[in-house]
Amino acid sequence: MPRPKLYHTKAERLCAHRVKSLKYYEKNRDKINESRRRTYQLQQQAQAQAEEKERRVKQARTEKRKLKERSNLTSQLMMRVNEQYRGLAEQLKGTPTAFFDTLYQEYVYNANIPHTPSTTFAEVITLLTVTVDTMEKTTGQLYQVGGVTRELKEAEELTRKVQLYLTWAEDLQCGAMEGLTVLEMLYKQHRLKFQSVQSTNIVSHLLVDPYLHAVASSPRSLSRRHKVLQALLLEVLHAPAAAEPDNTERQRNSQPLLPPPLTQPSSQISTEPPTYSASLSGPGGDATKSFFGWLHAPPPEVIKARWPNAESSGGYIVARGLRVGFFADWPIVKALTNGVSGMYQQRFSRFDLALEEYTQVLAGASRAYPSPKSISSSSQSNELFSHNDPSLKNRDLEFQVDRHCNIRVSPVTQDLPPAFGDSMPSGSGNRSIVHVSVSNQASQWDQEIPGVETWVRGDEAVHSAPIVISDDED
Repeated sequence: MPRPKLYHTKAERLCAHRVKSLKYYEKNRDKINESRRRTYQLQQQAQAQAEEKERRVKQARTEKRKLKERSNLTSQLMMRVNEQYRGLAEQLKGTPTAFFDTLYQEYVYNANIPHTPSTTFAEVITLLTVTVDTMEKTTGQLYQVGGVTRELKEAEELTRKVQLYLTWAEDLQCGAMEGLTVLEMLYKQHRLKFQSVQSTNIVSHLLVDPYLHAVASSPRSLSRRHKVLQALLLEVLHAPAAAEPDNTERQRNSQPLLPPPLTQPSSQISTEPPTYSASLSGPGGDATKSFFGWLHAPPPEVIKARWPNAESSGGYIVARGLRVGFFADWPIVKALTNGVSGMYQQRFSRFDLALEEYTQVLAGASRAYPSPKSISSSSQSNELFSHNDPSLKNRDLEFQVDRHCNIRVSPVTQDLPPAFGDSMPSGSGNRSIVHVSVSNQASQWDQEIPGVETWVRGDEAVHSAPIVISDDED
């Protein structure tokens, strides 16, 4: 006979099991809670260890990636410093003292020629100053990236060597400002800095520098600035031997023609670049490239049509300065932005990408940099053109750069394209069409007779808005 059922439904069976579990829990409460607590603690510890391990692995990967990025950036910056130093060292084919001795002889010869002021010292000082500033800026970036490292010390050492050349050139310039007689006396007494024993010892150290020996084994392409320096240094080194002037000519030119002083107004300084020897001529003739600086932000089509280089070439954009435009030469950018309050200039690697960004900024779709605007005030003069020149004042400028990197500035004589519209200043040659309507409300005619409409050219109109002329006045 089967055993009778204790629970006739499923609910009764579940309820009985629940009561049984409660009785067991009441009896073994402490043991059960201790076991659960221990299991929970073990789970929490395992989870914390796993999270800590994952955090350490992630942190190690991040530090490794940052270290690699810093190493790559440090290598690039150090390579840039070495390239600038090699570009300068390649030009000093003999010894630096021999180069500055030749520089001195060239200045003395030009100083004894009537109406031929020599600006050799000033040009060398300018180019060396640009090189030193660039190397110091790169050295500062090295310090920000990696702190005090071996590369930073090497970059500082190379910068000090180039600063030594700049000191020699400035010493020659100071002697020339005292007069040709004083400069010749200092040279004969070996009191010039490049003639001192200490400088000779430093030069000997420069000649055995490993970076100079690496020039022949691993030549690198020079930047445009180094090419300018190369042209100037080669001109001085390869200049033809000057004939010794006779005594009569020396007596007639006892008062040397010195370069203009630093306090001379910029309007008095000639903007003509120095002449170059025929030994620098090569294929290509006297072809020049023209870059334009506008008083108002030009349309992208105009900039693209007048860009002389390839679209993949680099350069600079001056969005806020004495003029607005795209340029490929740093001296032009410096002349348009130096001393200008609120100026903005930026370097770009590709012209087409920079023009696309300029188009977006002009349309208000991008805020990559301030809206292009010409600023007419400058607290400092520049070497390319005078701020007070009436022929260049309030005019669009054309910068002509020849194959020797000489820069000539002239006003734009051609009429600007019609795409400029009403943004062109008065008298610029741009003509727009203005709508003029004649009203019949002030006349005695019938009111149903329509007024007369006509179109006149903008240079004949007084206002740019539509003009209403009554019949009585007509």
